[in-house]
Amino acid sequence: MDQLQIKLHDVLSTVRALYVQELADAVRNQPGSFVEPALRMEDGTLATEGTPPTPYRADLITRDTGETTQIDSTRRLTFREASFNIHGFVLRTASFFWDCANFRVTGATNLDINLIATWFNRWFDPEDHRDPDQAGLHGVVHSISNVEVSEDEWIFQIDFGSAPVEAFTDLIASLESAGARAVEIS
Repeated sequence: MDQLQIKLHDVLSTVRALYVQELADAVRNQPGSFVEPALRMEDGTLATEGTPPTPYRADLITRDTGETTQIDSTRRLTFREASFNIHGFVLRTASFFWDCANFRVTGATNLDINLIATWFNRWFDPEDHRDPDQAGLHGVVHSISNVEVSEDEWIFQIDFGSAPVEAFTDLIASLESAGARAVEIS
């Protein structure tokens, strides 16, 4: 790994750790809850919404009452905007929450919106195959907002849930390889 990748990985790992600790604390404080459940229709199929249509996960659902609990980040790593130029592809990032990362992708004229759905489903784990870690978390992405598409720009928001840093870097690599010129995260 070169120095640029190490710095980016360190930042992403810290941002992730702040949120994942809060989620793990909630799991510990609400024993018996369903952890990171995918929301489903009465027939068992995944509930989907948005453009592109994607499923979504709750943070916790109390087993007894069915009450959904949303865990929102209360701590954020604060840092100056950082810019990484990788062979003409520019990644800019400012402080952001792991469970509420705003993306602005430019140079997206040749991108196919299904790229986002494919990436999302890979890290969402629609069939719930991933085993929980020691904290009870499944390493999955929770949701993505509607992707707003203009002539050469996409804007969307992602709740990375307990997904690993590799989910984030996989999205960036997918966008870059599909022809995006720049990605801004805030």
